[in-house]
Amino acid sequence: EVSRIPQLDRDQEIKFCMGIELLWRRLKSARRAAGFSQEDVESYPGTANPDFLSCPAGSRLLCHGCATDGISHELADRLRDRHREFETARNEIMARHLFLVFSLLNRYRSVNVSEEDLIQEANLSLFKAVRGFDFSRGVRFRTYAGYWVNQAFLNAIYNQSRVVRVPAYIQKAMKKVNDALGFNGDPNASEEELADKSGITTELLRSATKGNRFTISLD
Repeated sequence: EVSRIPQLDRDQEIKFCMGIELLWRRLKSARRAAGFSQEDVESYPGTANPDFLSCPAGSRLLCHGCATDGISHELADRLRDRHREFETARNEIMARHLFLVFSLLNRYRSVNVSEEDLIQEANLSLFKAVRGFDFSRGVRFRTYAGYWVNQAFLNAIYNQSRVVRVPAYIQKAMKKVNDALGFNGDPNASEEELADKSGITTELLRSATKGNRFTISLD
């Protein structure tokens, strides 16, 4: 299904991102007119369920924010239209770049996390990519989104690959230690020497050594 979605060339990508920026400004303008607070105006539509948002007295839930209770039908319809057109454009550019998830997935196929979980985490990371992308910097969206996709893969591996979760910073510290040891490292090196070679503190080395444990079957 993803392979049948047409990709964007560089010119199309720039025009698409410029359009999304324009729609985002139009949406914020409609939110201000509807009486949204400044926090709600700047709130980027994402994956959160707006039904859990509680509005203060004198306002009501409308399009992921709290609008003035006495808002006119014209302003409410305008806000809905602006919200709908923005989400449609955002979802389309995400769909046009779903191929990145599968192209980058190949390097993570031998980990202890199911491919379905990795794909879902990477799909969610595209929301962050759309939100943080700035087309005026001259970088392609696929380049910027690829960073977020890789980060989603790594975070999923760090958090889901073990039966007992080990914090990501502990696993990253152990990776530095293992890289420092390499093939010719001295396994009898002191903690101070090993920490110095790894570029981490001695306290972090001790925490990583204690926390980096695996479960062993008793069967």
